[in-house]
Amino acid sequence: MTRDDLEQLYGTLCARLTEAGEENTNIVLARLAMLLLQQAGDVASATALIEKAAEGYRPAAAAATTPEFWHDV
Repeated sequence: MTRDDLEQLYGTLCARLTEAGEENTNIVLARLAMLLLQQAGDVASATALIEKAAEGYRPAAAAATTPEFWHDV
């Protein structure tokens, strides 16, 4: 996917999250994550995606780096 494709998807996601309301944002994102993880094909690949998504957001790593959203997508 190109950066433009990602920007379009991000816009769609933002619109759907707005429609769902702030109180439902976490559940919509969790549901999306589970649907996408099913596309990974196997547990090892899905686990690797989870770990990659969490990079930079763990307390020790968060102090050392500031993650960029699109980095390594």
